[in-house]
Amino acid sequence: MVYELVKNFWLDIEAHNPQANSLRISFEEGRAWLSRFTHGSISTKHRTLFIVRGLYLDIASWATDDAYWAQWAAPSFLTREDTSGATKHKRRNQARIHQRIRDLSPILPKLLTSAAQELKDAQALLAAGTAVDQGEEFEHQGITYRRIELRRRTINAPRGSGRVWVIGGPYERRFDLTQLEDNCFWSWALINTLSETGVRIEELVEITTHAFSIYRLPETGEALPLLQIVPSKTDRERILLISPELAHVFALVKRRITTADGRVPPAVRYDEAERVYSPPLPHLFQLHTGSERRTMSPAWVRITIKDAISRAGLKDENGNDYKFTPHDFRRLFATSALSAGLPIHILAKLMGHQNISTTQGYAAIHDEETLRNFRSFLDRRRSLRPTDDYLEPTDAEISEFHEHFKKRKVELGSCGRAYGTRCVHEHACIRCPMLRPDPTQRPRLEELVEALECRKVEAEERGWHGELEGIEISLNAAREKLTQMGRPVSLGMPEVFKS
Repeated sequence: MVYELVKNFWLDIEAHNPQANSLRISFEEGRAWLSRFTHGSISTKHRTLFIVRGLYLDIASWATDDAYWAQWAAPSFLTREDTSGATKHKRRNQARIHQRIRDLSPILPKLLTSAAQELKDAQALLAAGTAVDQGEEFEHQGITYRRIELRRRTINAPRGSGRVWVIGGPYERRFDLTQLEDNCFWSWALINTLSETGVRIEELVEITTHAFSIYRLPETGEALPLLQIVPSKTDRERILLISPELAHVFALVKRRITTADGRVPPAVRYDEAERVYSPPLPHLFQLHTGSERRTMSPAWVRITIKDAISRAGLKDENGNDYKFTPHDFRRLFATSALSAGLPIHILAKLMGHQNISTTQGYAAIHDEETLRNFRSFLDRRRSLRPTDDYLEPTDAEISEFHEHFKKRKVELGSCGRAYGTRCVHEHACIRCPMLRPDPTQRPRLEELVEALECRKVEAEERGWHGELEGIEISLNAAREKLTQMGRPVSLGMPEVFKS
């Protein structure tokens, strides 16, 4: 607020009236500033006008109780009409943001898939380059590369020691494959973490290994991994449930930053707002900066996401790269959760919002029917709860939340449906993409595949084309489940080094 007052208001006043030494400026000078400001290129004009008018009115109000402020009190040259239209402008801005989220929603799965494939390709290329000696050629996916033999500055300190540099293929000049793999990994980790949690960017860079804990359901004893989000913008601590996908991301991140002795090294975080350094803590998202370790800065996170989108080749209708900001992932998370049926007052807790209306503004609901149901649900909820306490979930709601985890157990594994949603597959779990198969049920799944193949042969022989289509869908889904069960997932367990 001080920055806007000085930059947008007072610097312009001093530039056109160097003798100004107080807020008591003439009405003509004030209106001249208003004319220059409204014809400028600043998009947040209404916000600045509110701040300037509020400055004058606040000082006049304070002067009635404290004589100290009387020397600074001055009549405001801005009227109520000057700040009119702010609500209309806010609604237009809200509609623009919602449309932006609707446009980005179908792009997010493509970005996640591209980041995962990009990391896989970079790791394969790095492994192929590491397997040969310096100066030798190697082939990867039909392209020939040559590993560069690096010159040594001194006998004891070789330049680029431990890194793989190549030339060939798309790289006309020497290229660092180690750095490429590292960039792809952090792009993948950051995008997945923001997508799965919806945390703010300042909360992301503050995650430490101390934030992980295990909660056991009181009745079943099932262990649920939890992530503690430390207070940031609203000074409100909150707890998030870690999904299996997010647990996999955190495990790989932890394994990457773990030192040879099996511990996560402490890193220093620089707070750009307070301009202070934090004490060393085992931050999860940390990098080497010279000879020390520091956490990733918000600017570095934004650049990494932008580079990932550029490498993915995701273009809009004008041929420009899509723009994903860290806060876009937060809005997409809220929209997806509400569309899946999560009650808004529980989502407000997960998002760290103090007011339900703030959470409501984050939801870019696509379907009109979903919006109507959401509105009616919110009205019913508010009518049943005290107006000053409707953000706190009741014991019945918490119990219902726990019941959800009981009911997600199915024969072949566990169901990953969102809380409060019904099964739309009529319990045909083998076809459902939300089924997380249990490895112990592999023999049962193999029996189902064998039975489906027999039914497919019979349907082809008898010409049952209608049934054949359904069998094909079930068979392909069952085979995909078997592939998922055979796919290794790293848990990030540190290796035991023997001396």
